[in-house]
Amino acid sequence: MAADVEGDMYLLVEHPFEYTAKDGRRVAIQPNERYQLLSHSTEPWWHLRREPGGRPFYLRAQCVRELSPLGGPAAVRPANAPRGPTAQSRSPTTTGS
Repeated sequence: MAADVEGDMYLLVEHPFEYTAKDGRRVAIQPNERYQLLSHSTEPWWHLRREPGGRPFYLRAQCVRELSPLGGPAAVRPANAPRGPTAQSRSPTTTGS
Protein backbone atom coordinates (compact mmCIF):
# COMPACT_ATOMS: atom_id res chain seq x y z
CA MET A 1 0.00 0.00 0.00
CA ALA A 2 1.53 3.29 -1.11
CA ALA A 3 1.47 6.40 1.03
CA ASP A 4 1.32 9.83 -0.54
CA VAL A 5 4.05 12.14 0.64
CA GLU A 6 2.98 15.46 2.11
CA GLY A 7 5.21 18.41 1.34
CA ASP A 8 8.46 18.26 -0.56
CA MET A 9 10.54 15.21 0.24
CA TYR A 10 13.65 14.62 -1.84
CA LEU A 11 15.87 11.61 -2.31
CA LEU A 12 19.57 11.34 -3.03
CA VAL A 13 20.76 8.45 -5.21
CA GLU A 14 23.42 6.31 -3.56
CA HIS A 15 23.68 3.44 -6.05
CA PRO A 16 23.37 3.40 -9.84
CA PHE A 17 20.36 1.53 -11.16
CA GLU A 18 18.89 0.92 -14.61
CA TYR A 19 15.83 -0.90 -15.93
CA THR A 20 13.32 -0.87 -18.77
CA ALA A 21 9.85 0.23 -17.67
CA LYS A 22 6.66 -1.57 -18.76
CA ASP A 23 6.06 1.18 -21.34
CA GLY A 24 9.47 0.46 -22.91
CA ARG A 25 11.33 3.53 -21.70
CA ARG A 26 14.75 3.17 -20.14
CA VAL A 27 15.08 4.44 -16.57
CA ALA A 28 18.65 5.07 -15.38
CA ILE A 29 19.89 6.86 -12.28
CA GLN A 30 23.38 7.73 -11.10
CA PRO A 31 24.83 8.48 -7.64
CA ASN A 32 24.34 12.04 -6.31
CA GLU A 33 21.26 12.75 -8.45
CA ARG A 34 18.25 14.13 -6.56
CA TYR A 35 14.60 13.20 -7.08
CA GLN A 36 11.28 14.24 -5.58
CA LEU A 37 9.48 11.47 -3.69
CA LEU A 38 5.80 11.20 -4.69
CA SER A 39 4.77 8.13 -2.70
CA HIS A 40 6.36 5.30 -0.78
CA SER A 41 5.37 2.12 0.92
CA THR A 42 6.95 -0.81 2.65
CA GLU A 43 7.36 -2.30 -0.80
CA PRO A 44 10.80 -2.09 -2.44
CA TRP A 45 9.66 0.31 -5.21
CA TRP A 46 8.96 4.02 -4.56
CA HIS A 47 7.27 6.49 -6.93
CA LEU A 48 9.33 9.58 -7.76
CA ARG A 49 10.25 12.12 -10.42
CA ARG A 50 13.29 14.15 -11.32
CA GLU A 51 11.67 17.60 -11.27
CA PRO A 52 8.21 19.14 -10.74
CA GLY A 53 6.10 18.41 -13.80
CA GLY A 54 8.53 15.66 -14.87
CA ARG A 55 7.37 12.20 -15.83
CA PRO A 56 7.12 10.01 -12.70
CA PHE A 57 8.68 6.56 -12.46
CA TYR A 58 9.37 3.83 -9.92
CA LEU A 59 12.72 3.13 -8.30
CA ARG A 60 14.01 0.59 -5.80
CA ALA A 61 14.06 2.20 -2.35
CA GLN A 62 17.47 0.79 -1.40
CA CYS A 63 19.13 2.82 -4.20
CA VAL A 64 18.29 6.13 -2.51
CA ARG A 65 18.14 7.83 0.86
CA GLU A 66 15.83 10.56 2.07
CA LEU A 67 17.05 14.12 2.42
CA SER A 68 15.63 16.24 5.23
CA PRO A 69 12.83 18.61 4.24
CA LEU A 70 13.84 22.17 3.43
CA GLY A 71 14.20 24.13 6.64
CA GLY A 72 14.62 20.94 8.67
CA PRO A 73 17.72 19.37 10.18
CA ALA A 74 20.53 18.70 7.73
CA ALA A 75 20.63 15.00 8.58
CA VAL A 76 20.24 12.51 5.77
CA ARG A 77 18.83 9.10 6.54
CA PRO A 78 18.74 5.87 4.54
CA ALA A 79 15.47 5.14 2.74
CA ASN A 80 14.93 1.98 4.80
CA ALA A 81 15.48 3.76 8.15
CA PRO A 82 12.46 3.93 10.46
CA ARG A 83 10.37 7.07 10.20
CA GLY A 84 9.87 9.28 13.20
CA PRO A 85 12.24 10.89 15.67
CA THR A 86 15.85 10.00 15.10
CA ALA A 87 18.34 9.52 17.88
CA GLN A 88 21.23 11.94 17.81
CA SER A 89 24.52 10.13 18.10
CA ARG A 90 26.92 11.49 20.64
CA SER A 91 30.61 10.85 20.61
CA PRO A 92 32.17 10.05 23.95
CA THR A 93 34.09 12.87 25.55
CA THR A 94 37.69 12.17 26.34
CA THR A 95 39.69 14.09 28.84
CA GLY A 96 43.42 14.54 28.66
CA SER A 97 45.63 14.32 31.74
